[in-house]
Amino acid sequence: MGNKRSYSLDVLRIIATILIIFHHYQQVTGAYFEGHINFSNGRFYFGYIVEFFFLLSGYFMYRYVEKVNKGLPFKEFFIPRVLRLLPLVFVSSVVEQTFLGIYKTTCAGGTGFDSVLISVWGVVLNALGLQSGWVFNGYMINNPTWYISVLLLCYVVFYLLTYLSKRWQIPHTYLFAFMVLLGCGVQTYGLNLPFLNGSSCRGYYAFFFGVLLAEWLEKLNAAKRSQNIYIFWGSIMSVAFLLCMMVYKWEWVAGGINYLMTFWFYPALIIIFSSRPLTKLFDHRFIGALGKITYDAYIWHCPNFLLLYIIPAITGKGWDLLTAKAMLVYTAGSFAVGAVSYYALERPINHGVKKLLEKQQSNP
Repeated sequence: MGNKRSYSLDVLRIIATILIIFHHYQQVTGAYFEGHINFSNGRFYFGYIVEFFFLLSGYFMYRYVEKVNKGLPFKEFFIPRVLRLLPLVFVSSVVEQTFLGIYKTTCAGGTGFDSVLISVWGVVLNALGLQSGWVFNGYMINNPTWYISVLLLCYVVFYLLTYLSKRWQIPHTYLFAFMVLLGCGVQTYGLNLPFLNGSSCRGYYAFFFGVLLAEWLEKLNAAKRSQNIYIFWGSIMSVAFLLCMMVYKWEWVAGGINYLMTFWFYPALIIIFSSRPLTKLFDHRFIGALGKITYDAYIWHCPNFLLLYIIPAITGKGWDLLTAKAMLVYTAGSFAVGAVSYYALERPINHGVKKLLEKQQSNP
């Protein structure tokens, strides 16, 4: 749980990003592969992979419990995250709206983008990270960025609960467990209120369970190192069992599959990929580099869907989007765009933000 980057968990992040791109590709293009796995309109809803991203974010957030308890100010905790995440969200929303305008003037239509409206207010909400889960709803420009909005909300709640747990002398685990139950309850009963809605609840129950998972594993590793091998093999068997149920007895796990994935499958994967054998196997900088660009690939993969229709309309040369090969090429292209975005946009922005924050700290 130190600050060293975990390349083995980057592998999970890379796989999850690829599956999300597959999911949205089939969703947008309508591609369907008869007799094969379908990532949209198939048996399993691959959109629940977003819960994995929330869970992993909470898992890495656990280290900040101690920092907040030692007096880390909210400004120093929250602002760096806002400045790291939101600039790319804003740029991508502007580009997406630009592409949408070109699409509406050059393409004949017949896709799901026909009903999407250009909205300046939506761009503003995206730029502020308020497009989903907070007070406003239905103004998402680059749809996958709803995850970023809810993640920022989870950061705020995390800091508040950690601060209150020390002030009220209540174990923070109780408050985090309450957020898990609250998220499940909001989803179960279909509430649609500010901060308590379908988007925020997915963040609450997955993010805060990730925090609890990290704390449990840290205490377990400190107290019972000899039992790690049993936890490792138990996790492997758990993953294998649930996969078998999903393939052969889907009706047994279909109800509440999002909870089974969040509270069982994903934690088991994190335990497996955090084990010493896999951390050694995947200890390579190339994996770390791919892991770093997953955020950019995630942010850009939906705006670039518009190019699939704009380019043929402008050039007069069409292409077949309904094949697995096209989906794989698009996914590879998304990672290529993500790499350009990371080195040309995200990293320079992060470098500038870091220097700005260091200057402010040196001149209070």
